Amino acid sequence: RPEIETKLSAALGHPVSIEQGISFRLLPSPAAMVRGIRIKAPAGGTSPDLAILRKLRVELSLLKLVQGRIAFHAILIDELTVTMETLNGGKLNWLVREEGSVPKALPEKAPQAPSGASPPVTDSSPDIEISQLILSNARVILRDAASGAERRLEAINLDVEAQSLMGPYKFQGSAQLDGLPMHLAGGLESLRAERASPLDIEITLPGPGFKARFGGLLSLLSGGYAARGKLIVEAPSLEGLMRSLGLARGLAPDPIRVESTLTASANV
Repeated sequence: RPEIETKLSAALGHPVSIEQGISFRLLPSPAAMVRGIRIKAPAGGTSPDLAILRKLRVELSLLKLVQGRIAFHAILIDELTVTMETLNGGKLNWLVREEGSVPKALPEKAPQAPSGASPPVTDSSPDIEISQLILSNARVILRDAASGAERRLEAINLDVEAQSLMGPYKFQGSAQLDGLPMHLAGGLESLRAERASPLDIEITLPGPGFKARFGGLLSLLSGGYAARGKLIVEAPSLEGLMRSLGLARGLAPDPIRVESTLTASANV
């Protein structure tokens, strides 16, 4: 367990602890369960944790494992809570690294190529099959430390289908934004380096009749990700939408439809 905690901490850049242990099963199919995963938050925030996961369970295909392939029957993530907080300095808590708080994992030795031979070509996207990924009763807390403002996306339940680690993906599910029910659906084609993949996302708030759709392309670049496409936002009444979200009152009751080109990128 300490070795796993050290490697996870080094990978995430934050201290990770497994508080309730790890269990394994070989038959009838290999499976592992981890309980009580906690990712510690840096100093300066109101929450002591970046994330808490009650239970993670993975099940693999024994037949494909014997054949030298990694294939997950299911990945079950139960009661995950993620806190994203803007600290007083304006930086997101997940991006703050505290010197000395994360133990360094021992470097793994790379295999040596024979003298005069070309170095082996490595595949950065291993062939890992995932039949189903289920996210159950998760929540995301968005908080501003300076103002104390907070929004909650709770009761998140997602069912994700993926043919491999790099896609294609299909997902659907539900959540509650500050208690307001919403539906989520979408899909992403296989991700490949330096190639754009079609991406579709739809978010619906049944109460006020709000619907947001994004259709475009997601590119996996050497320095991160980039997305570009069309965003369409619709609601039968602007005033009804704002009232449902608790943002404003007394606005025009007219229906709204907004179309815009959206461009976003993230470095990793």
